[in-house]
Amino acid sequence: MPGKKLVKYVLFFFLITSAFAADNKLTWAPPELSDPLILKPTNDKSSFWNDPNNKRDCLIDMPDYPLHAGLSIYNCHNVVIIGGEIDIPWQGSSPDIPSRRMLNVQSSTGIIHIEGLLGHGEDISEGITGFSRESIVQIQNVRIDHIKARDQVGFTDNHPDLVQSWGNAKEIRIDRFTGSSDYQGFMLKADDGYPHGPVIIKNANLIGDPTARYQFWIGHEDQGDITLENFWIDVPTERWGGLGNSVWPASSASAPFKSIVSKDEQGREYATFPAEMTPHVTGRITEGIPPEGDFVPPGVAGISYVSPGYLCTGIQCPAACTDECQTNGLKECSGNGYRTCGNYDSDTCFEWSSVTACAAGQTCASGACITQSTVLPGLSWEAEAGTITTPYVTAQGAIYQINDVSTPSNGGKASYLFNVDKPGGYIVKLILNASGEDKNSLYINIDSEPTEPYNVWDIPLTTGFEERIAGWRGSGTYNSNEFVPKSFNLEAGQHELIIRGREKYTMLDKITIEKYLPLLGDVNSDGEVDLNDIKEIVKEFGKTSGFTNKNSDVNKDNIINLKDIILVAKNIGR
Repeated sequence: MPGKKLVKYVLFFFLITSAFAADNKLTWAPPELSDPLILKPTNDKSSFWNDPNNKRDCLIDMPDYPLHAGLSIYNCHNVVIIGGEIDIPWQGSSPDIPSRRMLNVQSSTGIIHIEGLLGHGEDISEGITGFSRESIVQIQNVRIDHIKARDQVGFTDNHPDLVQSWGNAKEIRIDRFTGSSDYQGFMLKADDGYPHGPVIIKNANLIGDPTARYQFWIGHEDQGDITLENFWIDVPTERWGGLGNSVWPASSASAPFKSIVSKDEQGREYATFPAEMTPHVTGRITEGIPPEGDFVPPGVAGISYVSPGYLCTGIQCPAACTDECQTNGLKECSGNGYRTCGNYDSDTCFEWSSVTACAAGQTCASGACITQSTVLPGLSWEAEAGTITTPYVTAQGAIYQINDVSTPSNGGKASYLFNVDKPGGYIVKLILNASGEDKNSLYINIDSEPTEPYNVWDIPLTTGFEERIAGWRGSGTYNSNEFVPKSFNLEAGQHELIIRGREKYTMLDKITIEKYLPLLGDVNSDGEVDLNDIKEIVKEFGKTSGFTNKNSDVNKDNIINLKDIILVAKNIGR
């Protein structure tokens, strides 16, 4: 049968063609078609309604010229579209939305394979829509340029989407996609009364035009797990709230159904989602344009499209793996060196390289080795006197960052080189502003990078700028740090104080290093001896071990009794 021969030839050609290196191969091959309908769209016929009772495989033979009409496919089993261009011209003064839609595929039951398709046009207002709850959708090497509403203020005529699965889908797979929109990007929400299956998005970048709203939207219920790998959104400067207000759930939504916006070592924002959120989202969304440009640059998709081949053919796929990092070539600090994100083994996922150590006299900042600043004089300095890296900023005579992070390497770094003449225990005093429960913590350590959560300092709240002595959470909690204060045992010579940002707007003004001279009777370590210290002893009176506060055993005789209270009483007011 001629149809079978054509399909076998087409699939053979696309499977063996490899214009790019193996790293550029697409993930999913098209399905093998059996006795397909060969559908040939033209500008006079671009809508195909097939027999709903006899759903045959469909091969879409795109013309060798731009199609000036939206393409609609109904009632197929498997569907394969490889290459082609859809250019939607002006549709008159009163168009309907279907006439301004690039591609709509509905009521299909197998695999919908859309590859190498280019969409654009003066009046294009929708990208790829439709699907059904019985179909697996594969969208690869597709580019859609500037979908738009005519009313870009109230959007009364349409809410444009690059990909909208309002017909639901058993699964959606996207690999290599570039699109721009004046309103929305990937609208992955179960709007047709049925559960939405899992979604995989990899190597995709969306570009928000000036009026763009949410470029990534997922539903709260009836949504399968979502995997994001190397996914970027370029947020227009006009969008209030930045990346946190360009994805849904937004960063301002109610926990746990919300996004969390942080910054990487390069100072770029990225969004992740809580582990306890439903649906479960793995990976992250990075703000901006990928370092190597669009994943589907101009000239790749379209009439002259050539497939790079596939990693998965039939059931033969590489072993499953998980990206350790998201962006090829991204560098981050690790200890006093840096490591680079890339593919260094036989699987298809990114992982970190081994650490490249910085040379003597250098330190790592923002993924690069830099020459350390000169040793600071004395043991007291303004916070901005050190080596300060983003996302820390210096303003109003203090340093701070404007975002929360949960990993020290993502926080701003403030480094201070100093010398001590005598060995012994030293504490760090800071004049700072930590006036709210959402802005009263940072990471701190001497001579090595701080870690989460052990080296977190949960700062007692201040009223404006006040002095506090640094502590460590250790094995304690956010409201009961284990080390208060934290005494650092230092040898004589040069050392480095490292402070990393954690909560936004924790503002540092001045830093002092001084010898630790514990005040006898200061049981609660607040810098003075008073009745509050006696209250602490009373809480553990009579204990001979298992002290909650080891300072309660003032005379260190392994029993908390009247002798300890007397020692405190003698020192009250000192």
